[in-house]
Amino acid sequence: MSGTVEKRAAPAGGGGGKRHKGAYVHSKHTGRGASQLGPGMRGVLITCDVHMEKAAIGEAFRLIDELLETEGSHASADTKPVAEAPARAIAATTAGDSLAAELAALQQQKPSGSDAADDAKPTRPYTIAQTGCHGNVFIRLMDGLDPVRLVDRALEQALASGTAGARHIVRMMPVQLCVSAHKVDAFADAVKPLAHAALNGFGGTYAVQWRRRNNTTLDKMSIIDTVAKQVGAAVPQATVDLRNPEAAVCVEVIAATGLVSVLPRWRELLQYNLRACAAAKAESVPGSESVAARATPD
Repeated sequence: MSGTVEKRAAPAGGGGGKRHKGAYVHSKHTGRGASQLGPGMRGVLITCDVHMEKAAIGEAFRLIDELLETEGSHASADTKPVAEAPARAIAATTAGDSLAAELAALQQQKPSGSDAADDAKPTRPYTIAQTGCHGNVFIRLMDGLDPVRLVDRALEQALASGTAGARHIVRMMPVQLCVSAHKVDAFADAVKPLAHAALNGFGGTYAVQWRRRNNTTLDKMSIIDTVAKQVGAAVPQATVDLRNPEAAVCVEVIAATGLVSVLPRWRELLQYNLRACAAAKAESVPGSESVAARATPD
């Protein structure tokens, strides 16, 4: 990705010191600069080829910009409804209409204290939050943009066109809420309302999907059991399928931060694997699971 790179000041005393990769911070499109991943954030977790994070950031920014621009300009012509998931009702609006409405609302927002010069510069509704984990980039979305709706639309386009539009991105995972990984109850508190909202009336299969990076202290099963209880209470008619679930409750842990999402279209969108979605059309494989497995590195 082309763009400026900020180099942090070297320690006093001149060169010769050991240089770490973490000493470089990409500043392009990040507004006031990248922040650290932490509780309260929401956005998209990008899994990419290791050591190609800079290129993946550029690809992700371009995908998001193009998607928002397309939906904002042509939503009225998009009459294709969102595909229905089994055993659940879906509002009669298109993904394009919804994204267009969100984008329009964001464009009308004016930060307090802004002047004419500031207004002349377009403000992107996202920034980068540093994960400290190779092969993982977090794009923090401004309030008003739904990460699930945004990523769903990107994957729908990949499925329809057979083109990922991003050479180095593997997976685009919507993150509805970040919490403190040190508090087991925080995961339950996050999942409860998300499960009620996303799986209301759902009678299919689901599973808790767990991933952990840069953290070896958490009790994995205590978190999974706590989350599963919340889902069971929200949708008692649903059943667990650990091999090929229709829906997923995703719990990702990166260092001290937990990332939580409830995704009803987990199987349909090939586990949110962008490469698998693009490959599915080209290979015309009826069993999408085999495609996703080959394209998933982790």
